[in-house]
Amino acid sequence: MTDVEELLRETLSDPRRKVEPGPGMYETVRARTRDLRRRRSTIGVASLAVVAIAIVGSVLGVQHTDHHTATATLGKTSPPASPAHGTLGTAIDIGNSLTVVDAVTTTDGLYVLAADPNKVVLLSPEGAEVKATAAGPTGAPSGVVVGGGRVWAWSQNSHDVRVYDSKTLSFIAEFTVQEAIFNVVAIDNELYFTTDQGLKVAHADVQSNGVTTNVGSITLTGSTYGLAADPTRHRLLVGVMASGSPPTSGFVGMQVVAIDTRTGKVVAHSSPTALGKESIAVVGDQVWVGGYGDVDKPRLLHLDAKTLKILGTSPIGAQVGPGSIVWPGTNVVWARGGGGEQLGCLDPKTGAVLETWSAVQGPVTSVGGTAFGVENGLQPLTLAGGCTG
Repeated sequence: MTDVEELLRETLSDPRRKVEPGPGMYETVRARTRDLRRRRSTIGVASLAVVAIAIVGSVLGVQHTDHHTATATLGKTSPPASPAHGTLGTAIDIGNSLTVVDAVTTTDGLYVLAADPNKVVLLSPEGAEVKATAAGPTGAPSGVVVGGGRVWAWSQNSHDVRVYDSKTLSFIAEFTVQEAIFNVVAIDNELYFTTDQGLKVAHADVQSNGVTTNVGSITLTGSTYGLAADPTRHRLLVGVMASGSPPTSGFVGMQVVAIDTRTGKVVAHSSPTALGKESIAVVGDQVWVGGYGDVDKPRLLHLDAKTLKILGTSPIGAQVGPGSIVWPGTNVVWARGGGGEQLGCLDPKTGAVLETWSAVQGPVTSVGGTAFGVENGLQPLTLAGGCTG
């Protein structure tokens, strides 16, 4: 098992996706990268001075060199510009909860999942006014999604899922699942979620005699993690651990699989990405994947929306450390480095960095020119430099 595989396995159930590299991980990966370069090099060592310069450049500039190697292999990306430096607004007041876990903004409202105590809060779209509050799921609350006039909030450790009306937060249903929930997408009155036992779907149907809920498996079995809706093509995009052996030292990672929501059939899949603990963001006709992997390979990938072929990466990919995390906006892709809390707002077509923030842990959500990020509570993000949220 490689260093990256071990890191991913140990942190797979972390719903916040806050992953720090283990002791010595960087040095191990850098050593592996230097060995790989030596094997590929056809130029002999000219002198001890040249060796010293090469070693210093490898240690201090490994991410910069790796980035250019990756983009040369994967295809051209837009040249880095000078992005605007964003700031944070005043934290949103959601009452007495101490920790914001997740947030989703829509044109109808801002939905916040908080802990200590657990609750779901509905605010006005700009976050200025609390409209409704409801008790959150039991255990450690993990995430919230909105779709089909419903709000779904879940807890990973207790496997508890609660369903609410999206306009009032009135309670609709509560049920438990057998597996730990990793990622969730809501479509109409169904909840799709990834687990280590495959892709599952929960159906909550409100009838005259009460609420019925059913949970079942669809199409995919085995370990699944990343998940995103692709409504333009009536698909779900799912991260599935790929099989086979990697071509070089490292691990084969996951691949993105597209499932037609009308037929339940697999209609496309990417090649293995050498990434794990992945997140998937779909913005219009653009698909981006972030994940954790060796630093000599891209941790931020742009895929062709139809075929899922890997197209390239982004200039910010050289700055994400051991991994990256992505979230979709309405018009942009949000990307955060896995080794810190630097956040970038990206052009979804080119990967160009439009605006950056020095410290936003995430998650990040945006719509209609407004954006919010979790950092010591939920805070508005300024939007400038072409970042339209």
